[in-house]
Amino acid sequence: TFSRSLSTDISTTLRITSPSLMPMTFYLPWRQVELMLEKGFSFESGSTPDTEFLTMPVAILVGMTKSSSKLWTCQPDLPLTQLIELFTKNRVHRILVLEKNLNKTGDTDDDDDEAAEPREEPKGRLVSQTDVIRFLLENNHALGPVLEISAEQIAGHALRFSDDYLDANSANRLKQSTASITINCQAWIALKKMSTTHASSVAVVDSDGGLVAEMSAADLRGINPSRIQDLARPVLVYLKAQQGGDLKRPLSCKVRFSLGQLLSGLVLNHAHRSWLVDDEDRPVGCITMSDILSVLLE
Repeated sequence: TFSRSLSTDISTTLRITSPSLMPMTFYLPWRQVELMLEKGFSFESGSTPDTEFLTMPVAILVGMTKSSSKLWTCQPDLPLTQLIELFTKNRVHRILVLEKNLNKTGDTDDDDDEAAEPREEPKGRLVSQTDVIRFLLENNHALGPVLEISAEQIAGHALRFSDDYLDANSANRLKQSTASITINCQAWIALKKMSTTHASSVAVVDSDGGLVAEMSAADLRGINPSRIQDLARPVLVYLKAQQGGDLKRPLSCKVRFSLGQLLSGLVLNHAHRSWLVDDEDRPVGCITMSDILSVLLE
């Protein structure tokens, strides 16, 4: 039995002034890359790409993914298993936990009460997949035999939840073949690969296929019209610049690793995924937090 409330791990408090605008904060950045492709954005011709579309309002991205199609919320007393189900089956990474109105008594209609105070705007706190992973690690003594499940069994486990945003064919391709590019590719090619394969990240491999780095939508931080040309650089050069000059080695694991080891690795390394590699250090799969959480539903 889990004894600690998830809300103690949540640090971001939101004031909802316009619920209709809230989904803007939940879009997946690689969907922006998809929009860039639709607008003909490319470095392949060698010419300077048109960046005018980058000034378009973020509202056009709402609904491009399932996670941005609505504001995902839950009550603070929702069981942990149901929260995990929301994360995995809907492929969302953050959910707004609404705060209960402690001042509300009965079914009194405040509109008819002249002495009633103005209604407060609803408040809440964001809970993320990372919060749940940390909570599970701290309470791993309660998980039992599931901690012994192998990394090979976990890789791609959440891809079984296909829908209109990730059809079954795309999900099967992701499970059978890891999205990767070579170290000689432009950074832009990694983003393009993410868009066309619907992968959340891309492995960067050397000439022997060994894992060297990774690139995800998080590596788009700081890119604006004046820096868009940075994406034409070789991917390793781009990543080093984004990471302050030091190329970070991505987290990886072998097929014999257990769920317990994966939980520890993700939390200790502040990682969002672990690459499943063979004995030659070649990526053969990707284990995401969604994969880990989906295993716990069985």
